[in-house]
Amino acid sequence: TWGEIEQIINQDMPTLPSKAKLETETSMVWQHKLKGDLDAIISHTLKKKPGERYSSVKDLATDLNHYLANEPINIKRDQSLYRFKKQLRKHWLPIGAAATLFTVMLISSLFIWQQSNIIQIERDKALNEKEIAETFSDILLQSFKNADPTKVLTNDLKASQVMVETARLLKSEQYANSPVKAQMIHPIMQVFNNISEYQQALDLFDSISEIEFNILKTEDRSMIIAEKVMALTSLGEAKEASIFLKTIENQYYQESHTFLLAKAYILRTQGEFVKAEKIYTSILNTTNENSSKYYEICYLLGLVNSDLEKDLNAKYLYEECLSKIKLSASQDYAWEKSLLKLGLADILYREGKYKESLEMDYQVLELRKTAFGEKHVSSSTLYRKLSSSYQMLGDIDKATEYSKLNLEVTIKHFGPNSIKTAVPIFNLGIQYDNKGMYEEAEEHILRAIGILNKLDDKNLRLGYFYSGLGIMYINAKEYQKSVNALLKSKSLVLLNHDENTFRMHRINVMLALAYSSLEDFDEAEKLLDLSYETFYKALPDNMPGKHEFEELYDEVYGRKP
Repeated sequence: TWGEIEQIINQDMPTLPSKAKLETETSMVWQHKLKGDLDAIISHTLKKKPGERYSSVKDLATDLNHYLANEPINIKRDQSLYRFKKQLRKHWLPIGAAATLFTVMLISSLFIWQQSNIIQIERDKALNEKEIAETFSDILLQSFKNADPTKVLTNDLKASQVMVETARLLKSEQYANSPVKAQMIHPIMQVFNNISEYQQALDLFDSISEIEFNILKTEDRSMIIAEKVMALTSLGEAKEASIFLKTIENQYYQESHTFLLAKAYILRTQGEFVKAEKIYTSILNTTNENSSKYYEICYLLGLVNSDLEKDLNAKYLYEECLSKIKLSASQDYAWEKSLLKLGLADILYREGKYKESLEMDYQVLELRKTAFGEKHVSSSTLYRKLSSSYQMLGDIDKATEYSKLNLEVTIKHFGPNSIKTAVPIFNLGIQYDNKGMYEEAEEHILRAIGILNKLDDKNLRLGYFYSGLGIMYINAKEYQKSVNALLKSKSLVLLNHDENTFRMHRINVMLALAYSSLEDFDEAEKLLDLSYETFYKALPDNMPGKHEFEELYDEVYGRKP
């Protein structure tokens, strides 16, 4: 319509030349040429208001000539960035050369500055390392001298003596706030934990000042935090260790392997075996096989598999890791090998291979006696295991001898009322039970229960202690006391295990034995229906007294007409 025509003429701006659709093969080239100044010139000539257009043909011609000369056109002279680009395009060669020269000079200057910084850092690092090495050597030399001045650097000087003396020096004012102390803390704490010197590890941690802690790298901080947790847990203070872990908010600590290992150790101590197993498996899968850490985690994962009654998994893991160590030419791994043998000896014991278990434990004991002496606390576990093996082989005198040695060493190290002392007290009570010394047996087992009950009345091990007490009462023919103790044991064990585990089946059969002796055959039969078959099949054929459970079965079911 005429109205639409009038609107287009008076209001609508025409399409810019570069935006027009050109049906030619060179349309892209033309669009590029037209875009910019030519678009602006043509658009300016077509402005709707006469005052906004070129005032004369001469002005239009001037801008076209500027365009042809690659100079700024008049209608865009007020735009600074536009003028700069025009000058750059017109004089691109000298400007480009100058820019290249400037860039080269800038890069060269940055390179020289960077190299200078690297040299300075390396020089400072070398000086620092020299100072650390000299201080480190001084500490070790002093440790050797002070550990035994009459036998310097001889075979009689025990590694444990040097460790204790080194720790004493590090805690002294002489090395306060030293970077050397900060770097030596973790490996020494780790060694103390490995050889069961847990209080020494804690004392060393407590000696660290805030300044010394801040000197450490984040990874090293997480390591000493983890060692403190391990020491607390090993001393029976799992609750305090757990609280300490919860106060740590640093995400790096919480994700580091060392921290997770400490967390898994607490979980295992508290009976959270499945959670601990997941952590150990995850860490093992991401750890280099050519490292001592890998074999230590193999051992820990094997232990938690045994806790979950997966002895076949544990045995395969121990044997596989021992094979890898045998093939490894990089290190001896003597300590890690001894740990794996300890775990494998436990499996052999539960398989009824008591002589093989005994031989393997003796191998480990010899290594520890050589390193730490006969009555060092690290050997206490082996004395307990040797006692159990001799018991199963029927040598009660030898079993009692090793139980007494275990208790002596543990009391000497941890004191008479420590949670660590409760186990050897209980084990000696079991040996007295085997010898028919029931008063002594009851005294020791109740003492062990009392220690554990004060520290943690929900502890899984407390359930095992009540189970031992119940069996002792059966042997002493005090059947009602036996029922009471075994029911208490069952309630505690059920906090950490379900009904369908060997431990629960064992308690049920022992309860059936007590009820049968009280002539409560109906209750005995219920328990045997639940547990006898699984329990009996799990017993090794060469286990002393296995026939007694056959007699129990016949007695309970044979009473019916």
